[in-house]
Amino acid sequence: MFFLPASESRREQSKIVFTKVAESLGHTVLGWRMVPTDNSGLGKSALQIEPVIEQVFFTPTPRSKADFEQQMYILRGVSMVVAIRAALNLQHGGVRDFYTCSLSSRTVVYKGQLKPNQLKEYYYADLGTESMG
Repeated sequence: MFFLPASESRREQSKIVFTKVAESLGHTVLGWRMVPTDNSGLGKSALQIEPVIEQVFFTPTPRSKADFEQQMYILRGVSMVVAIRAALNLQHGGVRDFYTCSLSSRTVVYKGQLKPNQLKEYYYADLGTESMG
């Protein structure tokens, strides 16, 4: 789960950087999924800095599940460092432009500067289904 820049060109740059890092570790990025959100409960200031939230899907390397989880942990850290060095984050507001919320084959982490009662409403399309509840 990623927070990505609102600007489409910067978002694509971020995805390209992540894809290159993933490929350098032997993974193939299969695609990205836009995470559905409902921002109707957010205030004006939150709306101004709201990121685009996407989920990535990629192939595991032919190793054990434990090795795959460890690789994703490494990939998360390396992609953040590479993104910062590539200046994707240093313009227009800092590190919040590109942030890896979670990267795991077992757990999805929903994050946001939200009150607890706003979380389910904001992510309702994902969290409101029987399979997630």
